[in-house]
Amino acid sequence: MNDVVVPHGFEVPGWDTWERGLRPEVDAPLLYGPAFVELPVNSRGHDFFVGDIHGELDMLFHLLGAVGFSSGDRLIAPGDLIDRGSYSCEVLELAYEQNFLFSTIGNHEEELIHLDPDQGDVCNSSILGGEKHWWFGLPPELRHRYRRIARTLPVALEVPLKNGTRVGVIHAQVPQQDWNVAKALSPSYGDRNPNKLSNTRVALSARAIAYGVIRDQRRSPLPGQVHHIDLVVTGHSCIVPGEVWRYGNQIGLESLAFSMYGAMTIFDPLRGRYWQLVNPRSPAGGNWPEVREIEPPVDRRPLLE
Repeated sequence: MNDVVVPHGFEVPGWDTWERGLRPEVDAPLLYGPAFVELPVNSRGHDFFVGDIHGELDMLFHLLGAVGFSSGDRLIAPGDLIDRGSYSCEVLELAYEQNFLFSTIGNHEEELIHLDPDQGDVCNSSILGGEKHWWFGLPPELRHRYRRIARTLPVALEVPLKNGTRVGVIHAQVPQQDWNVAKALSPSYGDRNPNKLSNTRVALSARAIAYGVIRDQRRSPLPGQVHHIDLVVTGHSCIVPGEVWRYGNQIGLESLAFSMYGAMTIFDPLRGRYWQLVNPRSPAGGNWPEVREIEPPVDRRPLLE
């Protein structure tokens, strides 16, 4: 992990001594972690929210360094920490350490849970393609480790801000547009029937709001606002590469950081500010393009109701 370039002035807790070693508490037999976690108010710094990281740790560090992320700040992610980028193992380790990165589970971590750690040379899921190449190339003990780490991630996170605002974080979509339903979700991901939209399946994979309502402009039977929470941050669904979206009190931060035409987006809800880093492989990127502050997304709900 120490081959990742850390921006000047940005310090990662324990970075110089960090090693990808085995820790007894995660390498012992482990069931699922809690499905819902509420973080305490961050009295030491700011809470920032980011879209799907997908192993793009170098992009993440450049973005955090540019926005002044510092000791006491927290970064909250909606899952899909892994695959596509070069640093899946490292991002999982940082989420497990919980020094500054806290995340829900995404559908890519759920896929990892269902893989056989003892079949490292065979991709046993047709939907994975080459995205799990990093995992299949690991020794068995590390494959077991990262599968277990994935099982510790909650389905839903609640983050209370200093001003009293409560932010809910979930990977794809809040089931039934009701945060109380999200708080009662099961931590088991055993039902993988694509024709059965359980509440957990909606949380990890649904795109009804992002694609059906916003992109395709179809009316939804679901309410525009998610009830029993002030604000919801999701990943998973991108309408246009490099853009974020808002629908009522729901904000979609997935802007395809891994894509040649995408960007990584970070959001500070307390100050209402958004920043982006264009993928350096993009034609508009170059060698670490400048991080830019972007305008808050326009609420699409009044336009579509």
